[in-house]
Amino acid sequence: MSGLLRREVVEVYESGVAAVVDSAGPWDAAEWGRLACGGWDRADTVRHLCAVIAWYHSWLDRALAGESSPPFQPHEFDGRNQAGVDERRGLTGPEAVIEFERDAVSYLDRAQRHWSAAFGFPL
Repeated sequence: MSGLLRREVVEVYESGVAAVVDSAGPWDAAEWGRLACGGWDRADTVRHLCAVIAWYHSWLDRALAGESSPPFQPHEFDGRNQAGVDERRGLTGPEAVIEFERDAVSYLDRAQRHWSAAFGFPL
């Protein structure tokens, strides 16, 4: 990947992380409880983002260990998504944002150091 394209990918990623953090910043307790995605409220939706970032960390771990097969089958997405949200039920919405931002920034740092590592994606 060219340096320019790589920088653009990083900028879009950073912009997405910032959008989540900035959007959630002013929400009060009632706003956190508003439905946002299907049956998930805003807090569940951010908990889902935490789960997805955890997936990417694990996929990078697998890649660095030489494993590039898909980590799970596409039909498992719904169950894994819900399990990731359920595992984080103890996090308030603001706590989930903190976890998301920390883990997303950490993933970007790791990914940039291992940009060419081949990893498996469920699709």
